[in-house]
Amino acid sequence: MYPDQQRFWTALLNLQRTWASDDAAMAFIPPRFRDFESKPDWPRPKAQAYLLNNLELIRENYRRLEAGEPLEYELLNHGLADLTLRLQPWTNPTDLKRAATAKTELGGRLEVLQVTPEMESANPGTRYIRATIQRSFYYFAQYVDSRLSDPHYPEVSPGRPHVRVDPAGDLVLVTATASEPTGG
Repeated sequence: MYPDQQRFWTALLNLQRTWASDDAAMAFIPPRFRDFESKPDWPRPKAQAYLLNNLELIRENYRRLEAGEPLEYELLNHGLADLTLRLQPWTNPTDLKRAATAKTELGGRLEVLQVTPEMESANPGTRYIRATIQRSFYYFAQYVDSRLSDPHYPEVSPGRPHVRVDPAGDLVLVTATASEPTGG
């Protein structure tokens, strides 16, 4: 479980809390990906419903997980079913080193194992939303795996990273080496 991956889904759920309406949700999509018309795959309302419903599914299952309640495994596994994991082929060691260095300088790490959905027939807006949700499911599933493998679950064993709600209501990652939240 990598901290930057856990910050991805928690940041998305934190952002979701700020949306005043369903339409406000679409503002997080970069302008170059806001095309829902060029290909007939999913119109904007369907992509928006997919985004909002799946964020709620992750949020509710995070709440259940931390409360020690059973998860909605069937729904979570349905969200994971369409994921395609691929190792990004880096055949040039110089390019690999350059990319890893650039990611490190930005505070992250190069992800060689990536979620890469097959969506060539989708419009840019649908591709962006589906890829974002699929990455969130993948990273959240890693978090579930880590939490459920904790021998003290639903408590947190000393030194284990976990996500908690801060006083402002945001989800924050508490790392194994720090007692304070990191990012959010």
